[in-house]
Amino acid sequence: MKEPTGSPQKAPGTESGGTTTPPGSSGPAALQPPTPHVKGRYRVARFALLLGLVTVVLFWPSVQFEFVSLDDNVYVTDNPEVRRGITAEGLRWAFTNVDAGTWHPLTWVSHMLDYRLYGPGAGGHHLTNILIHASAAMLLFIVLNAMTGFLWGSGLVAAFFAFHPLHVESAAWVAERKDVLSGFFWVATMGAYWLYVKRPAPSRYLLVVVSFALGLLSKPMPVTLPIVLLLLDGWPLGRQESPVTVFDDFVKPYPFFRRPESRLVIEKIPLLVLSLAAGAMAVVGQQKIGAIQAVDVFPLKERFANAIVSYVWYLWKMVLPLDLAVYYPHAGMPSFWKWAGAFVLLAATTAFVLRLARNHPCFPVGWFWYLITLLPVIGFIQIGAQAMADRYTYIPLIGPFIMVVWGAYGAAGDRKRLRAALTVFFVAVMAALAVSTANQLSYWRDSRSLYGRALAVTEGNYLIHNNLGNELAAAGEVDEALVHYLEAVRLYPDYADGHYNLANTYAGLGQDDQAVYHYLEAIRIKPDYEKAYNNLGVTLARRGNLDQAMIYFSEALRMNPASVDGRYNLGSALAARGRFAEAITHFERILSLNPDAMRVRVRLAQVYWLSGERDKALKESEIIGAGDEKLACDLKAWIERSGSGEK
Repeated sequence: MKEPTGSPQKAPGTESGGTTTPPGSSGPAALQPPTPHVKGRYRVARFALLLGLVTVVLFWPSVQFEFVSLDDNVYVTDNPEVRRGITAEGLRWAFTNVDAGTWHPLTWVSHMLDYRLYGPGAGGHHLTNILIHASAAMLLFIVLNAMTGFLWGSGLVAAFFAFHPLHVESAAWVAERKDVLSGFFWVATMGAYWLYVKRPAPSRYLLVVVSFALGLLSKPMPVTLPIVLLLLDGWPLGRQESPVTVFDDFVKPYPFFRRPESRLVIEKIPLLVLSLAAGAMAVVGQQKIGAIQAVDVFPLKERFANAIVSYVWYLWKMVLPLDLAVYYPHAGMPSFWKWAGAFVLLAATTAFVLRLARNHPCFPVGWFWYLITLLPVIGFIQIGAQAMADRYTYIPLIGPFIMVVWGAYGAAGDRKRLRAALTVFFVAVMAALAVSTANQLSYWRDSRSLYGRALAVTEGNYLIHNNLGNELAAAGEVDEALVHYLEAVRLYPDYADGHYNLANTYAGLGQDDQAVYHYLEAIRIKPDYEKAYNNLGVTLARRGNLDQAMIYFSEALRMNPASVDGRYNLGSALAARGRFAEAITHFERILSLNPDAMRVRVRLAQVYWLSGERDKALKESEIIGAGDEKLACDLKAWIERSGSGEK
């Protein structure tokens, strides 16, 4: 039993979705949907609007949520470029910066625009995510319906995409704006491609390229989209026999390139070039922040095994989306039976769908959509220390959704009762998914709730223990924070950030010996840990070991010459040793870059006074008085005490 091809040359009417031809029908009528009419267009519009409205309502609670401390600080709350809103300098930074590990200028621009519109409150930023996600779902429905002419099936796939709990992470996490934005342009590229296939023209092909480029500028995830378009050429577009492309005139002199499959590949070359460029930029960005793990940390066999298991795990969570978490720690090499069983299952599924390819092309298209689109994030190139992530499924699961829906209705054929039962079943599944999504969404209301949920459903999650410790420490719950920091380093003894945060906590409690030990551990694990060097120096200086403290301050400055804290601390230590000229040099260097650093001006004035440069000290006092009257009064009191012999 064949699915309709939706070939634009044979069935131009599928553009409007004005057909209800079942996907399992056969014969000429199945390939020739009725001519569209206004009523059909209205049906599509009403369905799309309903889908978008339900999606917005389902995710609306996130408008009341806070930013979370996992990456939202990098993307919004602590990012000075984003907080300035849209500026010429900010746009330049957006297109040249890879500090977050990925080159995604359009995502940066969207965050800047949000900050300009909504300010520092999280609600507006969440609203933008919701609207983009809902728009992507609506567009997915419209595009699939245009390509296939199967309105109900297209609507179900789009609803699965919109409502599935695995997609909560992408839609509810402000830092994952890049997911929903690139996903929207992924679907927009498919839509532009459909228009181009209907009537090939350079202007329409340019629209495909531009849509695709915008997706890559949002996140490199669409790098596999050209391959997916080749899959769609087979089904539902039916272009494998006699495609018409804008490059046909160029290939006419070359018999080999006149072959249908060659022309389809040549058509994708400009897109593939963009994919390679975006992929290269992504690798550069991840290398810059040290996110790409070395082979000695994650051996190739371990990466392969985890990738195989992850492919099956995502499918399992698609069917039963329980115990979802924001972070799944890498547990090392899976057992032989676990990864071998997963490999056998994947191989058997691949063989099965290939066997069905002739009569049911939706199966290989959906299956290879899934396999191919997950490749950039499946772990062969290990980014970070997570084993998998819910957000990685945002686009890939569209493939299995297509398999399930088209396969089910194709198997039902023309049996009305069975098709009605399927419809009832899918509606029930959609309702269950919506309930599950609402529940999963509730954990994203704030950082504590998110981290608490992750610890409840995962094991060995040292990173989340550390992050929850940070939340507790910031709230003044030091004892509770200490418990989580200790658990983090117990679970992963070579966790540099855990040792660093543990050291900071001990330092705050006045337990300097413990603090020094953990600072040194952090430095041992991560020799370029600038903040650990600086804070270790502060602890040693507090204990009176100025000479050793200055060694660590100097090392911190060597790693980061722009470090204000490191330079200030070194200057203060030098002043305490009576090396006033060197101290003054460091303070003046800071002020040359940041004239409004009043704390530094106070310290500079004090050193001027102690070194005998009283006029300069008084001049600094006047500058301070113009900017901060209280600091100026404190400085005046200090000068008076110093003049009377007090220290």
